[in-house]
Amino acid sequence: MVDNADSPTLREIVDRERAFYDRLHSKRKTQLPRFEGVLTIPGVETLDGKTILICSCGTSDEQVRAARAGAEVFTFDISSAAVEKAKEIADFNEIRINAEVMDFHRLNYPDNFFDVAFGQSVLHHVDCELAGRELYRCLKPGAVAVFWENSDRNPLIRWFRRKAFGVPGGRAKQQFLFFKRIGTPDEYPLTDEEIAALGKIFKGQVRVFHEYFSFFRLLYHFVWQNRTFARVMFAFDDLIVRVFPFLMKYGFSQTVWLQKPAE
Repeated sequence: MVDNADSPTLREIVDRERAFYDRLHSKRKTQLPRFEGVLTIPGVETLDGKTILICSCGTSDEQVRAARAGAEVFTFDISSAAVEKAKEIADFNEIRINAEVMDFHRLNYPDNFFDVAFGQSVLHHVDCELAGRELYRCLKPGAVAVFWENSDRNPLIRWFRRKAFGVPGGRAKQQFLFFKRIGTPDEYPLTDEEIAALGKIFKGQVRVFHEYFSFFRLLYHFVWQNRTFARVMFAFDDLIVRVFPFLMKYGFSQTVWLQKPAE
């Protein structure tokens, strides 16, 4: 763990993350997407009238769908290009959001401000102890934070990633044989230790869910992005957990649910 938001190591990582996503979003010149439906979050009956923080701009679909559900939407990203893209998409979808360039390790929001927080594939990019403390500070008592994340729990996947691309804490290699790594140089799947650190910050109010099992489907993402191959791999994953349900927690996907204790 990095114990200082001003640590040279952490600043270097944040700068690399910012540069990566600035390049990524600057390259995306595709037609602006139209998103339908509303965002639903486990443990939150309705978003109508709620103040929600979407952590990272991502593809901006969560921001649009949260606004359609009646929430006042705030979002941030380390990348200025991502923030500008989120604003463009919000305007195109005729909804309002509050989007700012911001580092998760140092949020500019007031204390006890948000009713709900949500993020997708963001925790494994940050120092969870620093970001977790900032998140806790900004949430109202009783507020819920939910994150869809990857997982470092499967021993086979963990062994392969470390052998092929390097260990957490070091800059990862981008390719091993015909396996091309997806993501930034510093990211790695979310560990149980990081979840435990978040649980400590949230006074033990942490739960982990597994909505589906993902193991063979990773081959679709990293080896061969073919629709028929994808259907076969997804079917293998579904069959495995039907026969061996105890393996569900070793899938590559997980949902991390946090709640700030009510005062």
